[in-house]
Amino acid sequence: MSIHIGAFRLSPEFLTKRKLRRQCDDYSCNGACCAEGVFLTVYDAQRIVQHGSAIQKYLVEPYDFASWNMTRPGYVSTPVYSRDPQHEHCWFLMRNARCAVHTYALEQGIPVQDLKPYFCRMFPLTLVDLDIDVTEIAIDPKAYDTCLVPAEQENYLFTQFETELRRTIGDAGYAQLGALAA
Repeated sequence: MSIHIGAFRLSPEFLTKRKLRRQCDDYSCNGACCAEGVFLTVYDAQRIVQHGSAIQKYLVEPYDFASWNMTRPGYVSTPVYSRDPQHEHCWFLMRNARCAVHTYALEQGIPVQDLKPYFCRMFPLTLVDLDIDVTEIAIDPKAYDTCLVPAEQENYLFTQFETELRRTIGDAGYAQLGALAA
């Protein structure tokens, strides 16, 4: 049963306690969440293409943005780079395990949310379709394999994703979620 916070539905897993902690931060991210790329909205892809030539210098190898197939909007995803299928990852992942689109936006003074794909900004959260016109915010299953590692103490999972939840449901919504845990 979903947790209702204002206009949002959240997965009940946020209010579970687990012996997990988040290992990712600005200094220890290994980019594992970028394996296999990510789905995009066609609008995300169009915004990136507008900056494509400037983003090139951040990429491990140049990308031909003209080859990006956006004819089927439901199937647009970041291009995947791989010389070895076991190590495929988003084309925008730089050698330092940072996102080229995110880095470019910061260096150009462009708000990251204006350029970086929606689902990349939302990760390690995701949207889950529960029914027609019913969507729930949940922890992306990939986060359990990439961001979350064993911890000695049990913590509510929502505390591990405070930044993303506050950005998504707001400070008041996050406070309401915390009150439900108390």
